[in-house]
Amino acid sequence: MSTQLIFFSIDVIGFFCILLFGLRVLVTSPRQRNAQVIALICFNTACAVVLARQDYAYWIPEAYQVHVGMLRVPLHVARNLTAGLLMILCHSLFQDESKLPRWLAGAFGLQVLLEIAGALRSTNGSEWQFNSFQTVPAVLQLLFVGCALYWMLRGWGTDLVEARRKLRWIFLLIVGTFMFFVILLERLLVPWGSIAMFYVHMVFSILQSMLATFALFTTFRADDPIYIDPFRDEKAVAPRVAPKGVSAAVGADDAAITALQRAFLEQHVYRDGDLTVASLALKLAMPEYRLRKLIHEKLGYRNFNALLHDYRIAEACRHFADPTKNALPILTIALTVGYNSINPFNRAFRDAKAMTPSAFRAQAQADRLPLPSNQLSPNPEN
Repeated sequence: MSTQLIFFSIDVIGFFCILLFGLRVLVTSPRQRNAQVIALICFNTACAVVLARQDYAYWIPEAYQVHVGMLRVPLHVARNLTAGLLMILCHSLFQDESKLPRWLAGAFGLQVLLEIAGALRSTNGSEWQFNSFQTVPAVLQLLFVGCALYWMLRGWGTDLVEARRKLRWIFLLIVGTFMFFVILLERLLVPWGSIAMFYVHMVFSILQSMLATFALFTTFRADDPIYIDPFRDEKAVAPRVAPKGVSAAVGADDAAITALQRAFLEQHVYRDGDLTVASLALKLAMPEYRLRKLIHEKLGYRNFNALLHDYRIAEACRHFADPTKNALPILTIALTVGYNSINPFNRAFRDAKAMTPSAFRAQAQADRLPLPSNQLSPNPEN
């Protein structure tokens, strides 16, 4: 069996496994946006497998070549949109209650236009054209993958959803790193048209086929598609909402919930600007994994910082509404409630109250707004 036949067989296996995986994901949750994005990524990757058989035709025997004709332009555009789609997927999975930045959406649109123009341009164009239609889109792709990797890492330590913490590992070690080096080598570092480029491509094709086969096998074995919806368990049991002044503790978790309430309501642990899940677990003499599960499943928080923000902003509001503390600087209040600087406090306050701290203080003094309660109760929106 020749080497070229082996390479061709690997591409065929990878092609069908990728498409079947995408189809499986889409059938599992057809209306879920994450499922739709994953399916589109799989389709685009399959397009890349097909188009590579034409792009590297100089190094491939005619029997193993694939000529796509006029389909080359849409296939070229589709295969190069994977990085942007990965960015959108990671933002959806790992960034709670936030929208994709508009400038990134605009950069993605720019890449689409450049890819279309690059696919239609003449092959003997100027160096300026090459830089515009090859280098610039490649740099944008690296930006998108970099953003995806950043969102995988950001908030990892404060993430309370165990399924999503596992998902971060999968994306970081397999998808993010794999795509980063594919773009870096194939589009920027290795000279186009060289035999080295072909062998680099085949190495990645082998890894891609192995990954696709593993993913397909895993999806048919797993009952819970965490890669689509890491919050699926939250829908099985409705979040418990405790009335004001009533403990949220039930059953075996009574003592743990009581200790957690005491730490926040009496000891004011949230005022510690360096408080983490690990340090709080140490204070409560509780395993960290159990504390994460307790806060997530019993109180409805997905992120530890959201819990801290709720308490810190609530105390800050009480200070602002207290006429005897009207002379206190906002920075002093921010430091008192647990923030290490003014900027994070301002951002958190605007997110929570849709106004600046100074505006809230002025309104509170004028209207005598009711002081917010600090009851530790489930918050399903975090």
